[in-house]
Amino acid sequence: MLPKSPLFISSIELLAHSTELFRTDDDKKYKFIILHLANAVELILKDKLVASGITIYINNTNRTIGIWDCMKELGKMNIQIPERAFLELLIDDRNSIQHRFGFPNKEAVYYYLSGIISFFKRFLKDEFAIELKEELAVYLDIAQLEFLGLEGSEILQLDKLKKFSIDLAIIQAFGFLQNEFDSLSRKGYKTSTSKFVTPRSHFFERFLEILIDNNFVSGITKLDILNLREVRNQLAHAHFDTAQTDSTSKLNNAYKTALELVKGLEKSQNGGFFDTYDWDSLF
Repeated sequence: MLPKSPLFISSIELLAHSTELFRTDDDKKYKFIILHLANAVELILKDKLVASGITIYINNTNRTIGIWDCMKELGKMNIQIPERAFLELLIDDRNSIQHRFGFPNKEAVYYYLSGIISFFKRFLKDEFAIELKEELAVYLDIAQLEFLGLEGSEILQLDKLKKFSIDLAIIQAFGFLQNEFDSLSRKGYKTSTSKFVTPRSHFFERFLEILIDNNFVSGITKLDILNLREVRNQLAHAHFDTAQTDSTSKLNNAYKTALELVKGLEKSQNGGFFDTYDWDSLF
């Protein structure tokens, strides 16, 4: 393998430092994480251009092209960036911080951190044949890699995340369940006619209930799923009222429900349950 360029190394270092800053749980550091993440993306895109023999300098000056021109040049090489919509949000927030004194909250920063980790995992594997975990392992310890979901199972990541923030653990678990539902049900959803009259969120809730109905999950009820959805939505939109008398109980119950559903889904997949599932019965 060829030696890695300074652009590549700096990009990975920014990812590692972003993780370290986030785990300090200091809201004064959050804006720097956003700046680091946006810079990391720009550097890795530039490195791909350089590795492909494409100049990143503007008209023989010492100024380099920006992130959107990077994507434009990559497009000419038929390299697609399916995460572009997500990256646009990140860059917009980066610009707000730089020019309008933006102050992101913990939930927003984790959203970007986890999303950029997913982007780098795919991009490095597709375009460089490199595993992100191996690159970050130079800078981060096992616990930090577990926190990012790059080491161990989803359940282990949730356990690490809960010790840092139960709010983020609930949001992460709910998002994981949604993503798995999208992946598993894609074929059935495309061929169903009921999808045109029924909100997809209804299908997702029924999907979770299937885990209960088929004994992959025990100790939780369909009412617990409703509480999970309510708590997750309130947390995601910063509307959860921590002053309410039962706030701690609701959070703990939501996390327990989410964790048991993740475990139940893992059990169902290990047994191949959804490989032969009749999706028409759901849709």
